[in-house]
Amino acid sequence: MVRKVSSLSIGIMSLVSFYIFSIQGGYAQSSPGSLNFAYSYCCFAGAEGVPSVEFSYRFSENGLTYRNGFGRLMIELQMYDTSGLLRESFLWTVDHVTGEDGPSGRVFVGLERFEATSDRYDVTMKLTDALNISRSDSITFPLELRYFTADRIGLSDIELITEMAPAGDSDHPFVRGDYILMRNVDGIVGPPDHRLNSYVEIYHADKIAASECHLVWLIADTNGRGVYMRDTLLSRPDTSVIFDVNSVVLNGLKSGRYILAARLFNARRGLASDSVQIVRGFEVWNPKMDSLTDRRQEILAEREDLIDPTYGGMKEKELDAEYTVTEYIMNQTKRNVWKELSGVEPKARFLTKFWLALDDDPSTPENPFREDYFRRVDIAKKLYYSSLTPKGWDSDRGRILLTYGQPDVVDRHPSDHNRKPYEIWTYTSNRIDFVFVDLSQNGTYSLVHSTAQNEIRYPEWERDYAALHEQMYEGEFDRNNRSGF
Repeated sequence: MVRKVSSLSIGIMSLVSFYIFSIQGGYAQSSPGSLNFAYSYCCFAGAEGVPSVEFSYRFSENGLTYRNGFGRLMIELQMYDTSGLLRESFLWTVDHVTGEDGPSGRVFVGLERFEATSDRYDVTMKLTDALNISRSDSITFPLELRYFTADRIGLSDIELITEMAPAGDSDHPFVRGDYILMRNVDGIVGPPDHRLNSYVEIYHADKIAASECHLVWLIADTNGRGVYMRDTLLSRPDTSVIFDVNSVVLNGLKSGRYILAARLFNARRGLASDSVQIVRGFEVWNPKMDSLTDRRQEILAEREDLIDPTYGGMKEKELDAEYTVTEYIMNQTKRNVWKELSGVEPKARFLTKFWLALDDDPSTPENPFREDYFRRVDIAKKLYYSSLTPKGWDSDRGRILLTYGQPDVVDRHPSDHNRKPYEIWTYTSNRIDFVFVDLSQNGTYSLVHSTAQNEIRYPEWERDYAALHEQMYEGEFDRNNRSGF
């Protein structure tokens, strides 16, 4: 399931602009033609920071002419500088032997590597069937490269991959660093699992300013709406290069173009003095979700003025009470709309539309999302009640339960030696943790640390908040002091 992100102060709109005008790496398919090929490229750090380009291509064996089961594909790459001068030229040949029954439509992926001396080229690529030179395709595209300086951390381009395995002593042609990477040349994420796998290299990681650095993965659509975020804290290694792989299932997204970004902060993100960001585009193909989304929009349009029977007979005060417990999962736009509403009917219609928009199948009378949410409200009322949080869901644990759902793991420490009671909640799918400490030892647990975005981040929580020798009282702890972008 994709983690939806309504607002990222990392700057999604600037991310979109950056993507449009300065994309690193790339992929494309040829225009419809006889050879039916696709290509992609990525820039990595070569010797002394010189850009090393890995050029991947995909072709179907049906696109070649064969004699006695033998076919040959010729790939010619010509690279011109901004003045139109030919600076680099490469010619590769790919030999292919079909099976006994001839070509069966199998698709093959190849890889070539070369170093470049400039930072921008206009590239012309021509693919030719060597046994029938009248069959050819050509494409022209800009190639943007970067030098990697030794005095600061850096990121390679983002490589999209389908599979990854340890390289060991293998001489496999797709080895990159310590891994064998099978490239996703088409840049398309589709059935059956809609999994996007991406790979990036961090350079000069042993020279980061602090003992740790932050790597953030983001996915957004081309309108700037964030749909996924993964935040990872990396310790400074002994080696210069760190390899990082991100994997996420995107089966909840409609077909279309999306933006994948990796941003590296030179220290903890709230303290970093500089950062570097790399962006790459990819496509999602999800016809099932397209069909469901279109039908869903039709239903929502038909029910624009509907009021759920749940709210029939409710007084305005009761509707206000439901809004209050629901506000945790509303964005600021919806909160602003609610402030302008007055009267039973407008508020009942607002809540109806709100829950319908979160219903996976609004054509049925059930709304599993709403039912699960209020099931968690009941849990919070029973488990997290205290004199300071009389509703239960108004506690820190209640807010996290309603906002993030049930944690996958709860590590409870009610009576450790020389420690105040504390709990650690872990959400394994999102790779985030929440730490709650009973600061005054009266049953009220406060959130003191989390690895989630826009939540308080305080890695020294155990020393400063849980240890009994520290005199920390709940009144001294600002639970609204949350660090973020």
